[in-house]
Amino acid sequence: MFFVCSKIAFGVVLLNCLLFKALIMKNLPVRFLIVFLVAPLLFSCSKDEDDPVIRGEVTEQGQIGTRISMVVSGMWDVFGTAEVEAVEDGVSTYRIEGRVGDHRVRNAMSNRPGVEIDGENVVVDELKAKITTEGIEFISGPAYPGVIVHYDAKVGDTYSMGGTSRRREVVSVSENEDFSWRGMLIRVIEVEEPTREGDLEKTTYYANHRFGLVAIKFTDAKDGEEYWVFPSTQ
Repeated sequence: MFFVCSKIAFGVVLLNCLLFKALIMKNLPVRFLIVFLVAPLLFSCSKDEDDPVIRGEVTEQGQIGTRISMVVSGMWDVFGTAEVEAVEDGVSTYRIEGRVGDHRVRNAMSNRPGVEIDGENVVVDELKAKITTEGIEFISGPAYPGVIVHYDAKVGDTYSMGGTSRRREVVSVSENEDFSWRGMLIRVIEVEEPTREGDLEKTTYYANHRFGLVAIKFTDAKDGEEYWVFPSTQ
């Protein structure tokens, strides 16, 4: 759900430990991915030479002590926070803590590296990401490494997804303030990630040059159902 989270990712996406989906467990794979911000295996961060380099100053979402709360629309038993514990050379290290009410999801997560489970509480010790004035990039942790967005992006720009042949793609760049967020309208860059794992078809990131990652949308491949995550920086 939240966190830029077995690769993200916030990450982005925060354990290619997707569950195969039994009929009676309709939303389990999607819910699992959401909890850890899209979760595939940990890959080393291999970037395509054509990918932009994310530099710039670390923004509020990446500063030491910042806490990012995450809730998933329509899921009362899945939520959590990511806290920045260190920043080195522009890379922020997050510790992720969440609550997962479904024991089937917890059981599936229990064998993944870097995941600690105590009752309904789930912890990922380390997710590394760049969140700067130039853009967002997942470095390591439970989310595919690679650039999520560069704020100078144009529609059609693509970014590699570490360890895969797939690429994230910029599908929309706002020309006007047309995205509703926290009681205001803002401009966003929309980036689609062809996740295609389990029953998760794609992950869509919405980023703003001032506020960072403002929303994540997960789309179920089977029925098209959408799950929205809205990070809140504290």
